[in-house]
Amino acid sequence: MKTCPRCKQPLPLGEFASDKSRKGGLAVYCLICDRTRKHNITRNEYLALLERQGGKCGFPECERPPLEVDHDHRCCPTGKQSCGKCIRAILCSKHNMALGQFADCIETLKDGIEYLKNFDRCLWEILVPVCRADGREIDVPFHQLWDEKVRAISGGLTITRSVRGQWVYEEKLFSERVIPCRVLATRPEMDQIARMTIDHYSDQLAVMFYRLSESAIILMQD
Repeated sequence: MKTCPRCKQPLPLGEFASDKSRKGGLAVYCLICDRTRKHNITRNEYLALLERQGGKCGFPECERPPLEVDHDHRCCPTGKQSCGKCIRAILCSKHNMALGQFADCIETLKDGIEYLKNFDRCLWEILVPVCRADGREIDVPFHQLWDEKVRAISGGLTITRSVRGQWVYEEKLFSERVIPCRVLATRPEMDQIARMTIDHYSDQLAVMFYRLSESAIILMQD
């Protein structure tokens, strides 16, 4: 047994980190006090917070061991110490480090989420013109060539009935029929498809595409 000079409790030697520079080979403070003394909370306050979290990391659904004291950096900007009044939770090392890298900025975290979503396959819709700029209807083989290019990029598409759309450009109202085509793709793939579409239908001023769903489920037959 060894008594921690901060919490005054006699504890098993396993409650102390190793420190070969010290006599006995163990750190002065117990593992918990070594964390909590930098954040001005006691061992009992730490254990009470951990109990409220169910003994788990404060992040939802996280099963990694909670080892780090997380605090509000708006109150105490330094990442190493805090006043003790702005403690938020006990986190695992991974999540605590992640929040630190994002500087507790919600907007930056949202940007990170959007970035990751870009690489998930989700359902998109892109609008393809029915007619050329001079009013002539585009023939089917030309559309089918576009279909082949889309399949080469994303793997497949679903073509729906044409609809009439309207938009304003340079204070002028435009109205034309378009074909909504649905594609299961990542954002980089859709960017590639959009650039290809502008090149393919070269007399179009722009192309519109948008995400229809965050996820798309394909159920395979057993």
